[in-house]
Amino acid sequence: MTSRERVNIALSHKEPDRVPIGYVATPEVNDSLKKYLNIDNDEKLLKRLGVDYRWVTPGYNGPEDLLFGDCWDIPGKDIWGVERKNVSNAYGTYREISKYPLKDIKNVNELEDYPWPKVEWLDFSSIKDQIDRLDRDEEYWIILNAMSGSVFEMSWYMRGMEQFLIDLLINPEIATGIIKKLYQFAIEAINGSVKATNGRIDMIFFADDVASQEGMLISVDTWRKMIKPWHMRFYKKAHELGAKTAYHSCGSIEPIIEDLIEIGLDVLNPLQFSARGYPSPEKLKKKYGKRLCFLGGMDIQTILPFYSPERIKEETERLIRILGKDGGYIIQATHNIQPDAPPENIIAMHDAALNHIY
Repeated sequence: MTSRERVNIALSHKEPDRVPIGYVATPEVNDSLKKYLNIDNDEKLLKRLGVDYRWVTPGYNGPEDLLFGDCWDIPGKDIWGVERKNVSNAYGTYREISKYPLKDIKNVNELEDYPWPKVEWLDFSSIKDQIDRLDRDEEYWIILNAMSGSVFEMSWYMRGMEQFLIDLLINPEIATGIIKKLYQFAIEAINGSVKATNGRIDMIFFADDVASQEGMLISVDTWRKMIKPWHMRFYKKAHELGAKTAYHSCGSIEPIIEDLIEIGLDVLNPLQFSARGYPSPEKLKKKYGKRLCFLGGMDIQTILPFYSPERIKEETERLIRILGKDGGYIIQATHNIQPDAPPENIIAMHDAALNHIY
């Protein structure tokens, strides 16, 4: 069974030969694991871990002084004008926002004068080349990053969180104006990416954190009025293009899971069971498991850094038994694995998943 077949069967709510496996981690963790395993490149690491999907993104031909794509550890200005600087702590280095480019706008008309990125800056032909190279090795499940399909999150990156939350209630025309610009770019990028690959994109990934560990960041009513309609458009377009949809939001988002199912979500990520009010794995599977698939579940806050490898193995098998019953599950950490997780524990998780037979 190829990786693509394995994931496709699981997301069709059937049990494949083994549970599909995902992987997300910080650059420091990648380097630590490669050293621990005596592996010299990222692709070999993904193979060793049994990861069944691969990410693709367009190439970039835009202004050289702007950042595009996965550039976690590079400070500077991205294509949206958001500036970040490196901030280090005991666990690693992170890029934190140092300038919100739309912070001072006063009316929606000012958005027309802003230098928005152009979709012409993207090289869609490079995606087909990426997939062709991967397919020569094995047919993986291919995931496209939606590139600002995060209409809530990217809006506050540009406006500042406090101001954008105010906008949603007091200046909805500004909030909607920013979202519309982000949406237009993302839709063109998604269209161009999928069409350049003749439909080889299997899933489109949207990331839009709308909750904290304690609950929703905005009211459900505000989310339904201001954010939900845009995700509905995204999911409809993805399905028209023949791709499944995945959505990432950290935190306690149980109040909107039914809404996400209603508008066409296929895969929910990251399953932060430690968040207040989040359903347990058993309750999540029972309530939503026939209508929704799941990606994630291994807690990086309280379990992966602190349990013994044997207990990690037991937790991995528990999650697979519950969430993987009758398919519908890709096991993965709840977020990017942090440097406080020992390599032995990460390997224990992946080996347990590789060896688990339904």
